[in-house]
Order: sequence, then C-alpha cells, then structure tokens
Amino acid sequence: MATYQPPNQCATAARTYTGISANYSGDLGIQANIPQSLEDEGNTALWIMGLPSYTSHTTMLAAIRSKGPIKSLHINGPTDEHPNTSAAKSIFFEHRHAAKLKAEATRGEYKFGDAKPNIFWNRYGSREDPAAGRSRVLRIEGAEALITRQNLEALWSTSMWWDVDYVHDIGYIGGGRAVVWYYFGSWRCQAAKAKGITEGAYGCLVSVVYGRDPCAVPRRVN
Repeated sequence: MATYQPPNQCATAARTYTGISANYSGDLGIQANIPQSLEDEGNTALWIMGLPSYTSHTTMLAAIRSKGPIKSLHINGPTDEHPNTSAAKSIFFEHRHAAKLKAEATRGEYKFGDAKPNIFWNRYGSREDPAAGRSRVLRIEGAEALITRQNLEALWSTSMWWDVDYVHDIGYIGGGRAVVWYYFGSWRCQAAKAKGITEGAYGCLVSVVYGRDPCAVPRRVN
C-alpha cells in the first residue's frame, strides 16, 4: 500500500535540481535528505537494475532480507525504455552492508527470483549514518479505541505519504490496549515521521518505539 500527496511545483523543481525523485516528501532543509557527491568508499546508496517488472517494496525488501538494515528504498517501475523490468534505489545505514550486496551481485551470486540484477553505486550518494536504534519498523501500542490501522492511517494521511512492506496488526493485548507493527519502506520520511505525528497527536496515550528491521544482519548466538 502507498499513500501519496502530489508535491507542489516549487518542491518538484527543488527535488529535480538536487537529484531527488519528485515523489520524495522529506524536508530538503535537512542536509541528510539531500544526495551527496561521494566516493564509492563512503557511499551507502545502490542502484539496482534488471528487477522483475512486478517488483514492489514487499518483494524487494524480502530479496535483501538479512543484508543490513535499510534506511530508504524507492522503486522505479517499468518505463518505455525498459518495459519489462523495474529498478530500485536502496540506501543502507552503513557502507559495509551496501558494499557486501554489491559484491555479491558482481560475483553473480545475488538473485531476485530467477533474475540476477545488476547493482551499481548510485550516482547520487548517501553518507554512512549508523542506525543507532533507528529503524523503518515501528511498534505502536496504546488504547484499543485509538490504535487501529484505520485510525493511524487516517491520521498520517493528512501529513505524509508512505510505502508499506507489511503490517502486523496484533490488535487487543489486554488491559484495554492494542498493538500494531508497521514495516515501512523507509526510515526518515516514513517511519520517523509517522512516529512524530502519532506521538504528537496522542501523547502519553501511546508508546511508539522502533523495532528490529528484518533486513538487519542476524545476531550471532554464542
């Protein structure tokens, strides 16, 4: 699912100038939201080509499960020039995770279904920014009357757009409280923004915390 609000003309021009998709709704006043000109050794952004035409956030994120936590993901569907394939820009929090996935593709070891996508460093780079507890995943708990998927999405839809990997709606957990987990496509302009909006609207009536990204590298068990 994706909710989208059309950008105004000034915002569209600014995004084009800085190399950002016209669909991006983040704050261009924040330096971290603006693509950087980086050497490959400092980059965390990958451009993935040759994906199946049906690629979605859910299928793409499943295909990079356990590769490293994802900061943001943008899918480009088929175009007139490439009518049978899709492409994606994937930004990791850390360079080492992006570099490992790129190396796998270079060796021909990375597969998306039957396809073997080509992976390059994205020309509009993103600096390393370790997650430090941040994630594209939110666990939202609060009064059962408030914490429903319908209520949350109605609240967010007035201020943001988002992409969903999937939603785990646990519902009632006792004591008049409910829980829902949201797995967004990106951290800053989706999960972080939804967290801020929800806390701002409901205050102490809710608990909104970051959860573990399924794309994170599995923890070692000694």
